[in-house]
Amino acid sequence: MNATENTSVMSMDNEKETSSNTRFKDVTLYTYTYITPLIIAIGLIGNAITLKVFNSAVMKTMSASVYLSCLALADTSVLVFYVLSEWIRRGLPLLLPDINFSILDANGACQIREYLSHLSRLLSSWVIVAFTCERCVSVCFPLKTLQKSPKRVLCILFTICSILMVYTLYMNMSHSYGDFRVCSYRDGYEYEHFIAESMFVALIFFLPFLIISVANAMIIRTLYHRGRSRIQVNDNSNIKIEFFMMMFAISLFYIVFHIPYFIVWCRLRIITNPKVSSVRDADFWMYWNGILSICRPIYYMNYCSNFFLYCITGAKFRTEMKKIFMCKKQTYNSVKTHIRATELSSFTRNCQTSPSRTSRETSTNRA
Repeated sequence: MNATENTSVMSMDNEKETSSNTRFKDVTLYTYTYITPLIIAIGLIGNAITLKVFNSAVMKTMSASVYLSCLALADTSVLVFYVLSEWIRRGLPLLLPDINFSILDANGACQIREYLSHLSRLLSSWVIVAFTCERCVSVCFPLKTLQKSPKRVLCILFTICSILMVYTLYMNMSHSYGDFRVCSYRDGYEYEHFIAESMFVALIFFLPFLIISVANAMIIRTLYHRGRSRIQVNDNSNIKIEFFMMMFAISLFYIVFHIPYFIVWCRLRIITNPKVSSVRDADFWMYWNGILSICRPIYYMNYCSNFFLYCITGAKFRTEMKKIFMCKKQTYNSVKTHIRATELSSFTRNCQTSPSRTSRETSTNRA
């Protein structure tokens, strides 16, 4: 009798846990579905303004502006090829359940989407690394300059990243499950895909984190010693310090936004290792999928936050942005004034010609 009661109690506990995990997964999935489009919209607008500012007549002459413009382009590519496509696959079916969105997982589209999403994320990470190294050389070794121009460095970086991500075109394929398709690793390449994706995470987070941390430590040490020695600071040094503050804010929030997602990713990656046999029930996966739905928007914020960091840390960025918007406002006002003046002049001419027309009609009627 006691055994039967214990079994019934355990089954009731399992049902409660299953229902709570189901509710948790549903809530987090709805949160992901409604927050992600807002992140995409803010990121696209912010990156467009950033490109406009850094390509203005004053800012585009600086080498740092080239790196930050390229970073805005890379972040925009991530928002389009990775964040938007993931939202269409994971979030949009929740809003429109009757429509099949698995066309993105069809053969051809699957490989191209994986290649572009991997390439854009890799470029975004390593543009930050290149910018950090450029600032490190500029601050720590002011008498030494990089022999290669920023545009040449970025072209080399783009070429290397494009070659490294070619594996995604071969290792991924579309798998059909009834009316739905899923883009995943090619049959027979499970372990190779596991190794390749683990190396990709090391390239976009762990290795950049190490390089950025060392470079920032060198810059802070140099600025600290300069402050103690009371070296006179000129306008050029102020600009360098301002760009350093931008770079430090970018690298800091890059790490903050990446850490939650990649901790969860590594946790699940260890469990799904093909060489390790582990069996998990549905409740386990519902719980961790809910955690991923929370961490994904935090990770996505890395690609829409730079504009706000520039506004907070960059006085020159704010000045140029004000000039651009004031210029547009003045242009709009001048066009509006011109239209009003044109309408007024045409109205005045009509008023002047109307009496003469009236007198002619009167004389004609008398005749």
